[in-house]
Amino acid sequence: MARAVGIPMKDAQKPKDPVKTPREIERLRKFLFKNQEYRFTDREQSHLFNAIQLHVTHYSSGTEGDDNPALGLLEDALKMPFTVFGTSHKKSFLKWHAKLTGGTEGAAGAGTAAAGAGAGGSGSSRLQLIDVGP
Repeated sequence: MARAVGIPMKDAQKPKDPVKTPREIERLRKFLFKNQEYRFTDREQSHLFNAIQLHVTHYSSGTEGDDNPALGLLEDALKMPFTVFGTSHKKSFLKWHAKLTGGTEGAAGAGTAAAGAGAGGSGSSRLQLIDVGP
């Protein structure tokens, strides 16, 4: 069972060096981008999910907005095909994204400028998971 964001971590689960953490997040983002065509096993998906969860938990009480490296990692994870992350993983990612952006579950407050630019600047964006099966 996945641990909820905001629950205290054990010492072994905490990032070792806060200076290296943004670089580790960037490496994980590059790994996901390069391997998005690969079909991961359930165990490999679980390891990737836990790595993302670790970084999101680390940054959940810290910075908000565009300077949060975990937010970019979550957005990249949400863009991955279902061979990389399944529906249950993506639902967790959506909850964490909403928590980091300060929005409600399923809504992203950070995208209001992009969505509202063409409609007078008052719109908001919404992230939604749609699973289209074969």
